[in-house]
Amino acid sequence: MSRTMLTGLALLALALPALAGGVGEPVGALEGQDDRGQRHRLADHRGKAVVFVVWSASCRSSEAYAARLQALTRHAASEGAVVLGVAPHAGDDAAAVRQAKERQGLPFPVLLDPGGRLAGLLGASVTPTACVVDGQGVLRYRGAIDDDPTGARGDATPFLREALDAVLAGQAPARPETRPAGRPIR
Repeated sequence: MSRTMLTGLALLALALPALAGGVGEPVGALEGQDDRGQRHRLADHRGKAVVFVVWSASCRSSEAYAARLQALTRHAASEGAVVLGVAPHAGDDAAAVRQAKERQGLPFPVLLDPGGRLAGLLGASVTPTACVVDGQGVLRYRGAIDDDPTGARGDATPFLREALDAVLAGQAPARPETRPAGRPIR
C-alpha cells in the first residue's frame, strides 16, 4: 500500500467518530452536559444499571415513544436504575431539548451531543436507540425500545424493558441486540 493511501486512511480514521464495541464490552467513560447545564458521568452511577435513550427533540419516532419512556423511567427508578437521554442531532440545542421534553413529559436528563460523539460510543445510528449498561459499565443491550415504533398496536414486545429487567436480575438479556427504526443520526 502506498504512503499516500496509508496517510489518507489514517486521516479518515481520525475524522470518524469512535464507535462502540459490541454488546458485552465496556462502553468507556461516557459523560456530557444536559439541557440544564448539569454534568453527568457514567462513572457517577457505578453499581447501577443505566439506560441511555439516544433521542431527538425533532424526531417523530422519538416523540411516538414518549408515554412508553415515561413508564420505563418510573420502572427504572423504582428498581434503582438510571435513565439518561442523549440528543445527537444538530438541531438538538438546550432550548429545543427542554421544549420537547416538556411537551412529551420526559422526566430524565438529556445529554446534549452535538456531533454525535456519545451516540457513536454507544453504537447508535438512528433515533431512538436504547442501550442498557450494567453497573460495571458493560453494554448489555442495544436496539429498539420495542417492536411498535408508532405505538399503534398496544401489544408490543418490550425489548428495552426485558433487557433492563434481565440486567437488574444479574442476567444477560435474551435479546442483547435488536434493530431500531427511526431517523438516521447526522
